[in-house]
Amino acid sequence: MEISPAAWKQFATLPADDYARIRAKLDALANELTAAQPPPLPTPASVDARASIVEGFAVLYSVDAGRRRLTVLEVTKRLPQEE
Repeated sequence: MEISPAAWKQFATLPADDYARIRAKLDALANELTAAQPPPLPTPASVDARASIVEGFAVLYSVDAGRRRLTVLEVTKRLPQEE
């Protein structure tokens, strides 16, 4: 898993326990994505952007199938849900 400079700056503003919980979930997701798929055949760059809610934070990340790499792009506090 890689973390972009912008995401590192956003992680730096989080309390340590929030960072640890988000990082653990993202590590598990990265392992799941790379372990579940066989290495792809060489093709032009195929990067897939995705978003997920992790521990009340919106996480934007990309998955590079060719490199079998998840890159965290942004992390932000999720807006409160209306009831």
